[in-house]
Amino acid sequence: APGSEELPLEASPRECRTMVSALLGDLPALAAELLARVGVHSVGDVHLYVEALLVALIVFLLLQKSFRKKNGRPRLTDREMAQLVAEWEPEPLVSAEDAERDALLPHEPVLSEFEGVRCVADGVPCVNFAAYNFLGLGGSAALLEASKATVDKYGVGSCGPRGFYGTIDVHLHLEEHPTPCGHV
Repeated sequence: APGSEELPLEASPRECRTMVSALLGDLPALAAELLARVGVHSVGDVHLYVEALLVALIVFLLLQKSFRKKNGRPRLTDREMAQLVAEWEPEPLVSAEDAERDALLPHEPVLSEFEGVRCVADGVPCVNFAAYNFLGLGGSAALLEASKATVDKYGVGSCGPRGFYGTIDVHLHLEEHPTPCGHV
């Protein structure tokens, strides 16, 4: 049969390429000869055999259990269970090393009172700079009305530099009268 020559133990790359191309070139003829010996004479027959094999495989997989439960350990008697419970000594959830390490970490303040912009942290009165309203301006009715009017007129966005969204009257006013803002 073509391609059934024995391969030499040592072959050059050129010889290997020649042998592989000879085997691949004869592959369709070998496949047709094999199918003819089995009794398959057309591609439609092969198609039917492959589909039947796949259907049988699917049925086989559907009928299998999804897993097998392994009972490798013997069940304990009530006496053995009671003995194990009596012998059990719990280990501490936090080891001594962890407690020593935690003592070296910075202390987190504890807030005991919190009202407006003021708070009491670890017994010391403080200004809460973590709040959005740490200056206490959020309670002013005049500032709330001015904020509402500004949002109604200009809208809100991520930023508002001149030239990015366009020039509006606030930009021009700031450029004409910088002294009240910057004391320049």
